[in-house]
Formats: sequence, structure tokens, C-alpha cells
Amino acid sequence: MPTSRGSRSQPNPDAAPFRKRKRERDFQQSHGPSRPKKHSVAPLKTKIRDLERLLSRGADNLPADVRLSRERELAAYKHDLEIVMAEKHKLDMVAKYRMVRFFDRQRATRILKRLTKELEACRNDEASDKKQRLQLEEQVDRARIDLNYTIYYPLTKKYCSLYPKGSRDDDEDPAQKAKGDPDVWEQVKRATEEGRLEEMRNGLDFEAAAKKAMGNKKKLRKDQKLSKKKDEKVSADQTAAKATKPVAGRASQKAQQDVDSESGSEDGFFE
Repeated sequence: MPTSRGSRSQPNPDAAPFRKRKRERDFQQSHGPSRPKKHSVAPLKTKIRDLERLLSRGADNLPADVRLSRERELAAYKHDLEIVMAEKHKLDMVAKYRMVRFFDRQRATRILKRLTKELEACRNDEASDKKQRLQLEEQVDRARIDLNYTIYYPLTKKYCSLYPKGSRDDDEDPAQKAKGDPDVWEQVKRATEEGRLEEMRNGLDFEAAAKKAMGNKKKLRKDQKLSKKKDEKVSADQTAAKATKPVAGRASQKAQQDVDSESGSEDGFFE
């Protein structure tokens, strides 16, 4: 039936799946095949839940070696989950405080360059005061630690800005205007002296997770030892029961033979 000029043609419902497949094919050709996420948590949680259900419901029916292997597998999955969650949290914190860290790093770099130039000029000037030179050296050391603070601050912790709003680089005393986290600043100072700044930036945040994982491993070894002792006791009881059963059978058989012999002798006596 011919349609009027102003009316629109109705869409064909059979063509919708074809268009959808075409869009998916074009997307895969332009972006490549889909890959699993690097920090995917759902598969690990699913495996942990399945293993916990298996161990809680059918632990008595499982052999000892199978149960131990499943418990080790469960502990390994939990450890992997802790690492993935820590890495995901680190990426979130890096993205959240990236701009603040960048501005603090730029300001600390400018302050360090300015103080270094002043110290060099003071050293080259023979008429300069020794007390002023020592003061500039202390300020340079502090400015260098401030720069390390902005670079090597632990990535998984909430970043505390080193400089307050409204302050300028040419303030008279940069030590008075610096804020930040005093505890982390002292840690950065010790790490600078000991040469382990990278460990602090990446490894300090995983210390608690590593201790927790070690505690889980110790608990798992303890549970394995207890379950092994329990299995050995059960097997020993079963072996003892099997060993005593034939003895009891032989004793009852001997008693029956004695009764039969006595009854036979009594029959002969009365004959």
C-alpha cells in the first residue's frame, strides 16, 4: 500500500539484530578483542565463595588430601584478593590526588632551585656570614625533603597538601609555611637518609596487608596440623577396631567349641 509523502516508513524489526551485530563487529575491528580487566575482583570473590561453601558443607565427606589442597587454594585466592584490592585502592588514590601532588611538586621544585642559588651565591661571597650560610644549608635540606615528600608520599594514603592555600614561593621562611603530615614527613626524612624512598612509596602501604596475609598463613598451617592429627587419630582408631574384631571373633569361636565339647562329653557320660 503506498504511503503518503508526509508519513514515515515503519522500522523493520528483523533488521535490529543485524545492526547490533554489525556495530559489535565494527567495534572489535577498531578496538580489538575485549580483554579481562587487570584488577577484576568478581572472579576472585566467586572462587572464594565456592570454595568456602565446599569446605563448610562437604568437609567431612572430602578426603584429607583433597581438603588440604582446597584450603591452600582458598588461602591463595584470599591473598590474591587482598593484593588486587590494595592495588585498586592505590590507583583510586593516585587519580584523586594527582593534581594536588603535581602543584605541590612544582612549588617545592621552585623553592629548592631558589634556595640552592642563594646558597651558591652565599658560598661564593667571601664577606657572607657563616651563620647565614648554615641557615641556608638547613633550608636547602628541608626543601629537598619537601620535594621528596611530594614525590614519594605513600600512594595508598590520603595525601595531605604540603603548602597552604594563598602562600607564595618567595616567603621569607619556607619552613614555617610548610604543612602536610608531620609523621609522613619524618618518615620521608629517614627514608631519604637510608635511601629507601621507592620502598616507602610502593611498599609501605602493603606492609599491613603482608602482615595480615602472614597471619592467615600461620592460621592455615595450624588448622592443617590439627586436621592432620585428627585424621591420624581416626585412622588409628579404625585400625585398632579392625585388629580387635578378629580377636573377639576367635575368642567367641573358641568358647563355642568348648561348649560343644562339654556337651559331647556329657552325652557320652549319660549313654
